[in-house]
Amino acid sequence: MKYYYLVINIIALIGMLGGCTTEPELNKILMKDGNTIEVNRNKRFYASENEFVHELSFSFHRQYNFTNVEQIYYSNDQEYTVFDFNKFYVGFWEIAEFGEWIEQYGLTPNAPYYVATRVYVKFVSSPPAGLRIVPKYGVENMGYCPDIIPKTFIVNNDANENLNILITGIRFIGYDSNRELVDVCIPSFVDNNKNKLTWKFLIRDDGWE
Repeated sequence: MKYYYLVINIIALIGMLGGCTTEPELNKILMKDGNTIEVNRNKRFYASENEFVHELSFSFHRQYNFTNVEQIYYSNDQEYTVFDFNKFYVGFWEIAEFGEWIEQYGLTPNAPYYVATRVYVKFVSSPPAGLRIVPKYGVENMGYCPDIIPKTFIVNNDANENLNILITGIRFIGYDSNRELVDVCIPSFVDNNKNKLTWKFLIRDDGWE
């Protein structure tokens, strides 16, 4: 009898936990440029630009097509710079409002916009065994990474393809409340009046001194 009541209690507990499990509250919205996005129903307010640019996430699915891999002939303890990117990916969308700081980008404070994280990737050949790519911090024409304050990028290695994936991100204000395209990137990658990502790194076996 005790065993019977134990089983019943366990089943009831599982039912309660299952009932509390909810999917993210997302709305599908058709924008006026024909793009359909899935938007979190919760609205955010960003009082400062610093808060906004650091509230980014790379944790969404990305399918890589490893073409146009930049081939680099590495030497230990040498600095390298590569430009541009292979592709960008747009992550989860949310509705956000901003403080007065948003006026510098030609947008309206306290007005709702549809925003997301935009992740940029660059494919480069892998260094020789025993060496690694060490990203440089604070490069002007660069994005941000989650949980890292200065501008920089992270490096993922794909041993099967013998290449490294350089990854950085920005915050993308895509649409206004009328579903019109806004297309504002913060930060933007401006280098000699061209949108050009600049990846600077060191090749070492022990990182930056």
